Amino acid sequence: MSENLRTIEQLEGADAVLERLSTAARERPLALFVDYDGTLTPIVERPELARLSPQARATLEALARRTTVAVVSGRDREDVEQLVNLGRIVFAGSHGFDIRRGYGQLLRFEHELGRACLPDLDAAEAELGAALASVQGAQIERKRFAIAIHYRRVADHDIGHVEHVVRSVLSQKPNLRMRFGKRVFELTPAVEWNKGRAVRWLIDKLSLHDALPVYIGDDLTDEDAFAALGDDGVAILVGDHGQPSAARYHLEDTAAVERLLARLVDVLPEPQSTEEHEGNNQRLVVVSNRLPVVLRREDDGSWRARPGSGGLVSALGPVLSGRGGMWIGWAGTSDPSPLAALRETSAQDTGYRLEPLTLSDEEVDLYYYGFSNEVLWPLFHDMVDRCNFDPSYWPAYCDVNQRFAERIATTTSEGDYVWVQDYHLMLVAQELEALGAPRKCGFFLHIPFPPLDIFLKLPWRFQILSAMRRFELLGFQTVRDRRNFIQCLRALVPSVKVAGGSKQVQTVTARDGRELRVGAFPIGIDYRSFAGDAASEEVAQGAWYIHEKLPRQQLILGVDRLDYSKGIPQRLRAFATALERHPDLRGNVTFVQVVVPSREDVPAYRALKGEIERLVGEINGRFTVSGWTPIHYIFRSLDRTELLSYYRTAEIALITPLKDGMNLVAKEYCACSLEENGVLILSEFAGAAAQLHNAALLVNPYDIDGVADAIYRAYTMEPAERRALMQRARRIVLRTSVFWWVNSFLRAAFSRELDDFAPVALYVPQPAAAAAPPPPTTTTPAPGS
Repeated sequence: MSENLRTIEQLEGADAVLERLSTAARERPLALFVDYDGTLTPIVERPELARLSPQARATLEALARRTTVAVVSGRDREDVEQLVNLGRIVFAGSHGFDIRRGYGQLLRFEHELGRACLPDLDAAEAELGAALASVQGAQIERKRFAIAIHYRRVADHDIGHVEHVVRSVLSQKPNLRMRFGKRVFELTPAVEWNKGRAVRWLIDKLSLHDALPVYIGDDLTDEDAFAALGDDGVAILVGDHGQPSAARYHLEDTAAVERLLARLVDVLPEPQSTEEHEGNNQRLVVVSNRLPVVLRREDDGSWRARPGSGGLVSALGPVLSGRGGMWIGWAGTSDPSPLAALRETSAQDTGYRLEPLTLSDEEVDLYYYGFSNEVLWPLFHDMVDRCNFDPSYWPAYCDVNQRFAERIATTTSEGDYVWVQDYHLMLVAQELEALGAPRKCGFFLHIPFPPLDIFLKLPWRFQILSAMRRFELLGFQTVRDRRNFIQCLRALVPSVKVAGGSKQVQTVTARDGRELRVGAFPIGIDYRSFAGDAASEEVAQGAWYIHEKLPRQQLILGVDRLDYSKGIPQRLRAFATALERHPDLRGNVTFVQVVVPSREDVPAYRALKGEIERLVGEINGRFTVSGWTPIHYIFRSLDRTELLSYYRTAEIALITPLKDGMNLVAKEYCACSLEENGVLILSEFAGAAAQLHNAALLVNPYDIDGVADAIYRAYTMEPAERRALMQRARRIVLRTSVFWWVNSFLRAAFSRELDDFAPVALYVPQPAAAAAPPPPTTTTPAPGS
C-alpha cells in the first residue's frame, strides 16, 4: 500500500478535523468542496430521490455567505444545481467536466475534449437503452458528460449481464471509458480529467491560493480530489468505500457531515460585505395575482394563514429566502384585518416577506373574473367564441395593474429584480414606468400565447403588446408561444429586429431602440417531491386498494379542472369510440375521469359539467355489463395521497386538452410511474408535448378516431416499449423540473450574452404511423356525436 494511502482505522475522526479547521480559520480563509451523494445526502435506492434536507440547505447557504463553497459531483451539473437550489454556490458536475457559478457568465467551464465525446455518449445511451430495456431494475441516467447505469435494484443474477452489456457497448466507443461507483457503472469521456483536476482548476480560477482547501467526499471518484489536495489541504472521507484512502480524516456518515458543516458556520467569521455575482445577490421580488398562502377565518373570528402548495412555491421559496426576497399578491380577501399579521409573521414562517393587497369585490369581478378569465383566458386558448369583450373590463384591469405597480414601487428599490407571473398582470412594467419607478422586470406567461390571427381580434391588442414590451425579459412555455409573440410584434410594431437565431433566448429590438429578451422556459414540477411521495407506504396502500377494486383491468386515468379548454367531452367520446372499435377493451379497461370543481357559478361551466355527466351516463348505460362499468367519474378534489395513488396505479394516462400552456398533470403522472409501466397519451396542443413528443403517444384531441386508436395502442403495447417510453419521459421531467425552470429564467435575466443559451427547436407534429384497421363491428354512433 502506498505511504500516501491509509486504511479507515488510520484516519482521524470528527473531533480532530473540527479542531484542525477551527484553528486554520483563525489564520486563513477556508474553501469548501463537497460531494453530493453519500456526503450531503445519504445514498438512496432511487438516485432521483436523494433530496437535501432543509437544515443542510440552510447550513450551506450560511457557509456560502462566509466562504467559497463548491459542490463537486458525478451528477449532471444542472441536476445537482436543482437539488441544492442556492445561487452563490459553485457547481461542478460530471466529475468536473461542467462547472458554473451564478446566473450569468461569472464562472463557466465545459471541457472541450469532453464536449467532443458527446456524440459517442448519445450513441451509447441509445444502445444501452435498447439492450437493457428488459432488465428489471436497471436504470440509465444520462448526464451531459456521462451515462450512469444504476443496478441498485437489479437482481443479483442479472448484474453480470448488465456489466457485459455495458462493456460490449464500451468496446465500440474508444473515446469513452468506464468508471465504477457504489452499485453503478459509468461511461465518461476518455479524457484525463477528474474531480481532483477540477478542484485544482477552481483554486486557480477563483484565486484561492491563500485559502485552505477542504474536500469532503465518500466515493472512489473522490480519491482523485483527496490526492490532488495532498498536504496542501484537508481531505475528509465519509463512510467506507472499502479501499485505502488518500484522505486524512474520517466522518461516519452524512449526519456527521451535517454536524461538522453546522459547526463551521459558527467558526467562520460573519461576512463583511456582499460580493456581486451577476444577479445572485439581487433581491428577488415575485409578483402574482394570488399570494402563496391560503387565508381562512376560524370559528373564533381570527384568521389563519396556511402555506400554499405546488411546485412554484417549492422552487421559489429557497431562492426568495436566500435573497431576503418578497412575494406580492392579492390575499384572496377584501377584509384588511389579517394583512398586518401576515406581513409581520411571513418572514419568520417562510423565510421571505409576503406583501398582501386587498381587492374589492367589484375589482375581483371585473379584473379577475372579467378581463382575465372572460377575455384573456379564452382568447389565448384559441377560443374566441367564448370571449366576452365587455368594455367595462379593460379599465378595471388597468386599475388593478396600477395598484400592483404602486405596491411594488413603495416596497422595492431600483436594485431589486421583479418577476411578474402570468396574464393577470401584463401591464405592471408599463405602470411602473408611468409612476416614475422603473424596475428591472421579467414576466412569465403560464398560458399559451395566441397566433397573430387570433391576437388581432383583441380590441386592446396594441395596448397589451406595448405594455409587454416594457419588461426586460418575457418568458413563454414553448418555442411556438414565443414565435407567436414575435409574429405579433413584427405585424404591429414597426421595424422590429430579432437576434438570437434558434437559441433558447432571443432579443427583439424595435425602432425606438428598446431591447427585449424573449425566451422559451417550459415550467416543470418538483419531480423529487412527487416521486418520493409516490414511493411512500400511504400511496402504496392506496394503489393496492385501487387495484383490488379493479382486478385484471388496465386503468386509464384523466385528471382535469372543470374547464372547456381541457377537452373532456371529446375525450369521453373517444373512449366510447375505442370501446366500439376494439371490443376486447370491454371488461379489460376502466376509465377513471377526475374533474376538479371550478367556477360552477358561471353558466358556461355549469353547462360543461352537465354535458360531461350526460356523456358518462350514456356511455355507462350503453356498455356496462355485470361486474364491469367502463367509466368511474369523480367530481371532487382529491387529496395528494389519493391523487398519487391513482397516478401510480394507472397503466394509461389520457391527457388531451384542446389547448394548454403546459399541463403539469402529464409530468406528475410520469414522476409517479415508479414501476415505469405507464403509457402517456398526450394532446399535441399541450405545451408538454414539445418536451415529451418522443416519450408519449401524441394525439389530436379533435380527432376522435385517432384518440380511440391511441388508447388501443397503449393497451396492447409490449412491456419493453412501455418501459422505454416511460423511462425517457421520466428523465425529461426530472431534468427540466421546476427548479431548472427558475434557474433558466434567472440565468436569462442576468446573462450578458445570448451564447449562454442552447439552441431549441420548434416542435411540429408528424404524421402518425399507419394504424391497423379495426376489426369489423356493428357501428353505433358514439354518445353525444
